[in-house]
Amino acid sequence: MIKIVSNNLTLDDSLIHSDIEITTIDEVFDYCSILTYIAVDTETDGVDWHKNKVIMLQMGDEDVQFVIDTRNVNIEILRPIFESRSYVKLFQNAKFDYKFLLSSFGFRTQNIYDTMLAEVVLNCGKLGYGYSLDKILKRYLNIEMEKETRSEFSKITDGNPYTLKQISYGAKDVEYLIPIMKKQMDKIHKLGLERVLNLENRACIAFSEIEYNGLGFNKQSWLNLAKEAEDESIKLGENLDNILLSESKLECFKLPGIQLDMFGGKEREVGVKWSSPSQVTKVLQKLDPSLENTSMKELYKRQRSHTLIKTIIDYRKKTKLMTTYGKDFVNYLNKNSNRVHTVFWQILNTGRVSSGQRGKYSYMNYPNMQNIPADNRYRNCFHAEKGWKLVTMDYSGQELRLIAEGSKDPTWIQAFKNGEDVHGKVASLVFDIDMSEVKDKPEFLRGKSYRDVAKTINFGLAYGMQYTSLANTLDIPQTDAKHFIDKYFEELPGIKKFLHALGNYGKKNGHIKTFKPFRRVRWFEDWGMLNAMDPGTKFKRLGEIERASMNTPIQGSGADMIKLALALISEKISKDNLYDKVRIVSQVHDEITCEVRDDFIDEWKLIQEDLMVSAGKEICQSVDMVVDGTTTQEWCK
Repeated sequence: MIKIVSNNLTLDDSLIHSDIEITTIDEVFDYCSILTYIAVDTETDGVDWHKNKVIMLQMGDEDVQFVIDTRNVNIEILRPIFESRSYVKLFQNAKFDYKFLLSSFGFRTQNIYDTMLAEVVLNCGKLGYGYSLDKILKRYLNIEMEKETRSEFSKITDGNPYTLKQISYGAKDVEYLIPIMKKQMDKIHKLGLERVLNLENRACIAFSEIEYNGLGFNKQSWLNLAKEAEDESIKLGENLDNILLSESKLECFKLPGIQLDMFGGKEREVGVKWSSPSQVTKVLQKLDPSLENTSMKELYKRQRSHTLIKTIIDYRKKTKLMTTYGKDFVNYLNKNSNRVHTVFWQILNTGRVSSGQRGKYSYMNYPNMQNIPADNRYRNCFHAEKGWKLVTMDYSGQELRLIAEGSKDPTWIQAFKNGEDVHGKVASLVFDIDMSEVKDKPEFLRGKSYRDVAKTINFGLAYGMQYTSLANTLDIPQTDAKHFIDKYFEELPGIKKFLHALGNYGKKNGHIKTFKPFRRVRWFEDWGMLNAMDPGTKFKRLGEIERASMNTPIQGSGADMIKLALALISEKISKDNLYDKVRIVSQVHDEITCEVRDDFIDEWKLIQEDLMVSAGKEICQSVDMVVDGTTTQEWCK
């Protein structure tokens, strides 16, 4: 049954001849307050939560759906329902509704269940599976969802009553959420994913707050950096021209008959567009006919063979900086909040998150805040407001400590417990040198120290790095790289056994899990089709599954840890009503940044550190998780 709440006395005449009833906001409260699960959805007049508003709120269950015209109905009476943890509020894509409920009504919703997140948890790793409500409805209830009406809400004017079609559409968005949840939970229970789903629903509120809050932004400082990157890119392009002109093998790329331009300057003498991969490939094939493409991977392999290649690498890095983080980046500054906001996709294959969005909405793009250049000059463009500071804390060596936890390797565990330099310790073992020599840079390592090599291997393990990748990263012969990794595993057999066990498990079972207590599952969707593949394709795919199986438990357990820390921080802020003192504004990999009022900083630093350490202990039992922190006006690494 659909019930409409509206103070608009000119309701559409078609309602008179429908089954839709007219009711009051008091009945909405009375009905919903006796429920355990309440399905919720919003319709808005746009997608910018700092400018647009909720114009329709839908609430209810399978039996009754209330459609509330929030343009003319005060819904303050519903605040206790949204902000109480006694009711489970069901959403599809909760982050969107959370931000609009907060901006339109000041409601900070607690205790949510997101059908979209549940579906991603169940099917993590499957490609093109589809997590929109229409896909989920079809999958579980075999119901086709009508989608055309959705676009009408952004065109509705304040005085126009809702049509019967619009009211029915809004009601359908909540009618099916509870039946979907029940079917999802059957699968969740069978796979033992209750704790993962609970974690994601809790963390969803923290990610919603980060998206809502955003970060202060110094537009002029950013534009100065963009101009600097542009100038350097132009200079590198000129250097590439000069290198080509000096190389006899590349004469065919020189332009004939160069004259002065109308301003008296000399035009380019080179007919190569350095930003074009196909043109660059043709140039480099004159130097190395075996070169098939000019991907960065291939260029790194050959960077010592010719100065042109090294300069092309530098040019591409600077050009990317100029384009991705150039002057156009300032367009991300929200004109209504005067801050930069991002959005997150909360669950990747490993359980980690991604940041940023382009193209989904025609007029709303969001930056990838997890990939801001490590150069502090870029990070420093983001700042706290006056009277507040940024408290940034991250886990020290999170992935290394997780490897120690998983492998139980005594050398690593002891090193962490003793507070030793793990990279230095590994270097001394692999190269059979004294700890006092680990920072030496022998000639055969081409400018790298023994410790640099050990550090690269240590971190590379978390990404399934092979000796070929190590050779490219360190610019050393592959034979040396293979020898270093073999010696590494010889000295640290516990780590070798751990990683090989993970790889074999994934190949044997077609999935891999993160550490206890969450045990998130990543599926390898094509695992069941391996025997239908030709031998070469099967061998390649098994290698990919093996590397992903080594990588996912480490990265995924790190993701579980940071999401738990976010949830604990968010819940602390909510429980103690600290919203006027603390805002969560950023999460990047193993780092959480809060914007904190000056007079609360000392107290909050202890709280945030304690909560992050507590989250670490849930997963890492063998070694302590250590948290490092900074307090600054500007964001820094």
